[in-house]
Amino acid sequence: MSPVTRPCGGCAMCCKLLRIDKCADGGELDFPFNKPADVMCKHFKSGHGCTLYGSEQFPNVCKSFLCLWKMTEVNVPEDLRPDKLHVIFESVSELPEFPGHPIARAAVDPNRKPDARFVGWLKNTLEAGWAVIANIGNRRLIFTDVPGMLQFLSDKEQAEIAEDVELVRRLGVRV
Repeated sequence: MSPVTRPCGGCAMCCKLLRIDKCADGGELDFPFNKPADVMCKHFKSGHGCTLYGSEQFPNVCKSFLCLWKMTEVNVPEDLRPDKLHVIFESVSELPEFPGHPIARAAVDPNRKPDARFVGWLKNTLEAGWAVIANIGNRRLIFTDVPGMLQFLSDKEQAEIAEDVELVRRLGVRV
């Protein structure tokens, strides 16, 4: 059964804050350019949304992104809509090593300071047993109250970064 979702309305923060890497997300045939995080996608049209939505060119990273604010069962309050808060939230699969403790990723618009609503959401999310991996500017922060999870996630993130660096090197780019 598909989750019940809210409509995006006028929100387009994912079009700005998601990073699209043509090498990792399906190659040039899938998306012909790299779109860095924190830059509005050139395929976003004000009042219309994504001009690629529903087409074969719609990027895999966009297809797979499921905004936590849109998922009604998660109960993220209306006033935390991403364009109001300048933060996008997405769910990450639970780790088998930590059953019952979901993980969320949050990307904060680097042109904005996290406000009290974000801090309140973070506190409530941690109290509910979630872990949060937050990208704030060029920093990645991990928040969790689950014993052992901080070190586990930190090690996992470091391993993923090492894999990314190796992929870039194999592609012939100097790091």
